[in-house]
Amino acid sequence: MSVMTGDKRFEEIIDEVNEKEANNMCEVLDIVEARGIEKGAKVISRLNTILAKEGNLENIIRANTDKVYQNELLKKYDLLKDFD
Repeated sequence: MSVMTGDKRFEEIIDEVNEKEANNMCEVLDIVEARGIEKGAKVISRLNTILAKEGNLENIIRANTDKVYQNELLKKYDLLKDFD
């Protein structure tokens, strides 16, 4: 698969699945979903750290309750690249 696209994610998932002995496609999807959740949590944690260093608690609260505002901040601080 990566020969055509240069994308190694498929091989990484297969290697991980082989280590955990996933028995079906649902278990493979669980692994992929868990990776996405982990990445998202790290990015939001980075955003919260930046906002905390700025000293504005209201921005942290708003970013965690207003997804449009959160997206604006992710773009502003160039954190969306972490989802690639």
